[in-house]
Amino acid sequence: MTSKSRNLFLAIAIFLILITLNKFFLNEVKNTFYTITLPIQNILWKGGEKFSGFLQTLFELRNLKIENQELLKQNQKFLSVMGEIKNLRKENQTLKEALNLELEKDFELILVEVIGKETDGDFVLISKGEDEGISEGMPVITKEKILIGSIEKVYKNFSRILLLSNQKSNFDVEIQNQESSEIYGLAQGEGDLRIRLKFIPREEELAKGDRVFTTVLAGIFPKGLLVGEIGEVKKSDVSAFQEAEIEPYFKRNLSEILFVIKNFIPKKEP
Repeated sequence: MTSKSRNLFLAIAIFLILITLNKFFLNEVKNTFYTITLPIQNILWKGGEKFSGFLQTLFELRNLKIENQELLKQNQKFLSVMGEIKNLRKENQTLKEALNLELEKDFELILVEVIGKETDGDFVLISKGEDEGISEGMPVITKEKILIGSIEKVYKNFSRILLLSNQKSNFDVEIQNQESSEIYGLAQGEGDLRIRLKFIPREEELAKGDRVFTTVLAGIFPKGLLVGEIGEVKKSDVSAFQEAEIEPYFKRNLSEILFVIKNFIPKKEP
């Protein structure tokens, strides 16, 4: 073997030895690296899984919140629609009862809803106003033909009723007693839902429970509307007139649905 051939053989042998050693040490290094880092990788992997699950939970909670808000909106719309249906049914029932009493034969009516009460001032607010053809002075009644009062102030979309018991209210009335005699007097509001009957001649017989109706003497209200009934009667030997309390029917029957009489124009004071 020549010197050149020996050198080549030696080089190849050394190369093979280096490859073998490199592979062996590389595996050992890898083994050592994995042995050291495997617990850390396991912790990180599990932590990543938990973090991923946490993010998924947050995402699901957000979706549930959005879904809940949508359901609340739908529920509010449903309740609103149901409320409107309930109001319409109530109005229809009131109209049917009014038709049964043939109120439409006597009056042209505007159905209104009570939206507020000022009992301290003897006022009631209703849901319609100038846009619906309501004007000041128009009488307001219930479906039972009970007089509530008259329109005192009109706004664009609502109006204020002056109750019969308001201190500004005074009107002529007729009393029907058991003898069916015609007795006329003046009803005067005293506030706090109280009405007093005045200027009844002393010789007239008044009794508790006698019914009080409107007359057309002063032209403020149509004839024959129910006002109330006589309460306590006050008679004096030294006075030419007697007085009595009127227990207004509207006090016990002020419903949420009322009627404004559109075709009655009260006479204006001179």
